[in-house]
Amino acid sequence: MIKNQLKKAREYRKLTQEELARKVNVTKGTISNYENGHSTPSNDMLNTLADVLYTTTDFLLGREDDIDTPNNPLHIEDVVGKVTTVNVAENAISLTEEELKVFNKIKEHPLLFHKLANATEKKIKALISMWEALETAQEDDDEDFIED
Repeated sequence: MIKNQLKKAREYRKLTQEELARKVNVTKGTISNYENGHSTPSNDMLNTLADVLYTTTDFLLGREDDIDTPNNPLHIEDVVGKVTTVNVAENAISLTEEELKVFNKIKEHPLLFHKLANATEKKIKALISMWEALETAQEDDDEDFIED
């Protein structure tokens, strides 16, 4: 069942096997083997594939029909001026508008997102703060470059 659902989800997201492989850090051959039924992804890889394809493991396992999930990136225009609750690994996390922007950026990198899935709220907020500090440092560097 995984082979059919994986291919369906990959094609729905308009990804080639090579693009999907790059996003989950495996070879194109590995994705091909999953889709041809020659091998089966580990549980960790199944979770990563679901994250990358913005679907659920239940969809990939054929247990549900809806390919779209709440894991789709939230659109900031829907939450301007609000605090938004995001579910990560079945934990509700409240994020401000700025934090949500960072969260969605992290989701663009599924391996990082997968590692953060079980992180505590404190760790996630610390990462968000570090990200903001990096952005500020980059802006300062840009200003120094312009002045020179």
